[in-house]
Amino acid sequence: EYMGTVKRIIEIAMIFMEAFLGVYNSLRGIDEISPFEQFGIVAFIYSEIVYWVVCSFFMALDYYSASAGLWKEYKIQPRKPVNWKKYGNSSLMAACNHAFVSLPSMLLFGYLQQLRGSRLDIWFESHEQLATQIVIILIFEEIFFYYSHRLLHTTWGFRNIHCVHHEWEAPVAVTATYAHPVEHFASNLFPSMVGPLVVGASFNVTMLWFTLAITNTCCVHSGYNFSWLTALGHDQHHSATKCNFGVLNILDYLHGTRYEDLISSRSKSS
Repeated sequence: EYMGTVKRIIEIAMIFMEAFLGVYNSLRGIDEISPFEQFGIVAFIYSEIVYWVVCSFFMALDYYSASAGLWKEYKIQPRKPVNWKKYGNSSLMAACNHAFVSLPSMLLFGYLQQLRGSRLDIWFESHEQLATQIVIILIFEEIFFYYSHRLLHTTWGFRNIHCVHHEWEAPVAVTATYAHPVEHFASNLFPSMVGPLVVGASFNVTMLWFTLAITNTCCVHSGYNFSWLTALGHDQHHSATKCNFGVLNILDYLHGTRYEDLISSRSKSS
């Protein structure tokens, strides 16, 4: 049943991607586009659509939660009201990061994927290959995000770079990319791009990965704790700062930097 659900999700994603590319190609007036344009420009546009659609969903939840009290019981930090002026400013900075950091980074990514010879015409040769590629990509994401995040929590890194992102002790979805431009590249974009480059993921597999990565980071910054979604771990990071640095919790477990480890060490010291 689980594999059947995964297969249906992949099929839906495939249909959406083919439709999206069809619209893009018709607007461009051409039948085929280069790997550089597809991995660079098309991937950027697609990623922006995913990001702002997911953020708009949570913005609506935040609005109705604040104005009508709906879903307030699912807010992890309900006593901290949303500052809408700050919300708007953070959205603007996130958009600037996308325009001035994400776009050039995606163009570089497209150029490297073209040099890599990554495929445009297939999704994957088998479900086993897809699973293997996604697992490898996740491992690279965990490693590069965890250690770059730890560096941002050094005294110098936090004071000069990471403090921007941590202005929000009770984050909202759009703050996923509300960060210093250096952090946005080094800790948000780079870890997500390394894996697809290493495994030579096809365009559609890369877009599937970007969809998962973007949706996840928006969700874990949303501040909501539903049965099907929880942002608790990252909320704990924003409130306590010295825990939950990774994505998969694997390196946090190995390094003893989970929230539970922090609470345990504090209780022992007291």
